Amino acid sequence: MLNVVLFVGTLAAARPPVADTCPAGAFRVVNALMTADTLGVGVSAASRDSSRIDTLTTERFEGAPDVSHVVLSYRLSCVFAAPDSVILGITSRHAGRIEPNGDHESFVRDTATTVSYMEVVTRARHWKLKGPFAAVGASPAAALRRFKDSLDSDSRKALAQLVGKRG
Repeated sequence: MLNVVLFVGTLAAARPPVADTCPAGAFRVVNALMTADTLGVGVSAASRDSSRIDTLTTERFEGAPDVSHVVLSYRLSCVFAAPDSVILGITSRHAGRIEPNGDHESFVRDTATTVSYMEVVTRARHWKLKGPFAAVGASPAAALRRFKDSLDSDSRKALAQLVGKRG
């Protein structure tokens, strides 16, 4: 005799969403990383390392693309919470990316919303990012500053129009 159990519903109904029960310290670490990233800290290893952001890694993420994503906004949420580790979800709204184009760089419009996750763990009573962080984002203003000499004029105009816009 074959017994079959049929579950009707969705995964969300079977597993309630986690409320924002992640410790504030974990949010502060990831918010500092995301803020620094959108300010363009990640485009330079020297500036990233001197930022003193709490992370367990210092190397640039192996395999990170040779582009900078232009980030308009981001939102953090608690996905999983345990006493010594949390997973935070990051929802980012992008306007496009800066990528190499011959002897200069160009802004390529490509609006997207991405979701990524960061694991933050506690070590010596401090929250730190576990694992690599690509740090390849920049706000429109940071992208204009960082790539001012290498962007083509159309890209500079397009980025200038995005300065001050929120996602």
